[in-house]
Amino acid sequence: MTISSSCVMAEEIQDKMPAEIQQIAGEYFGDGKPIVGGVIGIVDGPKKWACGFGQITLQSSYSPENTPDIDTVYEIASLTKTFTGTLLGEMAARHEVAIDDPLDKYVPKEVAVPDWHGQKITLEDLASHCSGIPRLPANFWEIADKSPDNPYQNYTTAEIEKFLSGYTLEVAPKTRYEYSNVGASILGHALELKTGKIYETLVQERIGKPLGLRNTSQTLTDDMRARLAPPYDEKKNLTSNWDLPGFAGGGGLRSSMRDMLRYAQASACFFDAFPELKADPDHPLILGIREAERLHFTDERQNIKMGLGWHISGKGEVQHNGQTGGYHSYIVVSPEKHRAVVVLTNTAVDVSDQMAKRIWEQLETSKK
Repeated sequence: MTISSSCVMAEEIQDKMPAEIQQIAGEYFGDGKPIVGGVIGIVDGPKKWACGFGQITLQSSYSPENTPDIDTVYEIASLTKTFTGTLLGEMAARHEVAIDDPLDKYVPKEVAVPDWHGQKITLEDLASHCSGIPRLPANFWEIADKSPDNPYQNYTTAEIEKFLSGYTLEVAPKTRYEYSNVGASILGHALELKTGKIYETLVQERIGKPLGLRNTSQTLTDDMRARLAPPYDEKKNLTSNWDLPGFAGGGGLRSSMRDMLRYAQASACFFDAFPELKADPDHPLILGIREAERLHFTDERQNIKMGLGWHISGKGEVQHNGQTGGYHSYIVVSPEKHRAVVVLTNTAVDVSDQMAKRIWEQLETSKK
């Protein structure tokens, strides 16, 4: 059985990835295992680890050069929604929007936002998946069939506005949790319309610049493209990358573990790592992060608690996963313990979640 790993310490950290973590990872990467390759990242206060496992591509043999590292780029899919929720919190801290503002305040007048007998959909509803907007538009697959290998690429913001105008709510907002890719994307679009800036620019200016994220964007630079891990489906067949022009706020970002570790550290509220933020406890990004991780909606029947873009566990951790046609990602964060685990892979299988949860449990156990 062959497995390759390359533990590259992120920035100032010199410690090695704990042996127990490497043992867990070894069950998921390699010949006969479900995941082609990926990177595991851990944050524990000021400490950060990152270790690559498996292969970047199956078209080359195992080698150090073919082992992913902290600068390998992945589609992070729905982890993007946590960025969108943080943006909403950040803009609320700047008094540019109010979290409970109605959506129709920010869309063009010709867009008829549905309501429930006068009860309007709010920005908070969209971020916490209780707006009544479904997971995908009814006509999504009709448009997706034009490019089945890249199903989102023809669904633009114009299509989303058209869908919104024609949709009738089946339940009142704040009635139930219903995960919605299009709802989060509508929120991202509303923030674009408010600021006059595209979603990618908002992420880079409001989150990326303060945190030092250099490889988190929707559009791949030439350098990022050169480091992009190729996508594989659940059978480890090479597949296509996805482009999400209309669904930017719902799943359009790409990133590296170097960036995601910094994002995780900030999400874990360890602001000592960011001098600009530490110097200003009322920095809009700090307030935005805390707001996004606060409880905003509870569906007691489904036992689901939501922040802004984040799912909240019974122990107070926040988490999210994401998947496109050839990638799967997962993040879990404890703001109280300043701890986080991030997994980025280039295989569209959800066992990454199971692996990440086992790693989280191992960290929790080792800290007792």
